[in-house]
Amino acid sequence: MAMWATVQQCSLCSDNGHLYVPEELVAVYRTDVLQHVAILTPNQFEAELLTEKKITNIQEAVQACNLLHSKGPKVVVLTTLDVPDATKGDNVAMLLSCAGQRKWLLRVPHIGGGPFTGTGDLTAAMILAWTHMMPDELPLALEKAAAVLQGVLRNTVASSSARIIAGKRVSPELRLVESKAAIESPRVLHRCELVEPVSIKGVLFHEIGDAEKLVNCLKNSGLKAATVSEPLMEHLKLWGLEAEASNVLLVTSSLTFLRTASGFKTVTLLQNSLNGGYSNGTNGNGDMCTDASTMAREADFTISCLDSLRRILPMASCSP
Repeated sequence: MAMWATVQQCSLCSDNGHLYVPEELVAVYRTDVLQHVAILTPNQFEAELLTEKKITNIQEAVQACNLLHSKGPKVVVLTTLDVPDATKGDNVAMLLSCAGQRKWLLRVPHIGGGPFTGTGDLTAAMILAWTHMMPDELPLALEKAAAVLQGVLRNTVASSSARIIAGKRVSPELRLVESKAAIESPRVLHRCELVEPVSIKGVLFHEIGDAEKLVNCLKNSGLKAATVSEPLMEHLKLWGLEAEASNVLLVTSSLTFLRTASGFKTVTLLQNSLNGGYSNGTNGNGDMCTDASTMAREADFTISCLDSLRRILPMASCSP
């Protein structure tokens, strides 16, 4: 596990149900360290130690995260969540929790050939890096971190395997150098999903380019969907949803328009740059993209590409 305050990184070493540090150190973390931590990345075992609570399902993991928030950290990422309703078969599950906000679950395929040495450190480092680069879209930061880990493990398995030395199994070293491209530009294949899904009956895209294909996809799945400029209420009347704006998702990249969308569930589409961060130019609607943090705070959800709508709408898998 790694924990970051403003200027320091602290580690509590444990894995697979075993502590690598004196047990009395755990109490020090609980009482003296957590209150200074901004981002906490425990595995499931470490979260159980810090909260003194057993985690056997997703709901107990959510409760553990909330308890950890009460001790200081604003962001908690359970880097492993090995419970049946999270893994759903041969998957690895991770849980993202921001204090006072919705929880996100990420599932990625399990990669055989392990156990590997150093995956926890790599995961913590990537979460730190990507949350720094994408502070307004933390689900994407987790998706990027997991994609890096998957890429490194695939390269490791492809180039080497575990050895038996003196009767003991020695795991292969992570192929970090060979995985430079996967680390710098990870390809996200798996999206986070809401722990508590929201009810959506319709989706409106406000002047979003390339949205037509997704509109047709959503319609084929049974949802109402359309591209709009304004007024919005005409579409709600046409759909028979005048009294259900809260069940309609509005996707926009305009801060001005976002502030007029009272009653809707809102998604702000941030303009992303080539290096994975956010552009400082204009977003085509007269708003400066330096308002990204403001838009993220004011919207219900934040995405940087239409494919990220899969986090909220699993049926949006045919996005451009």
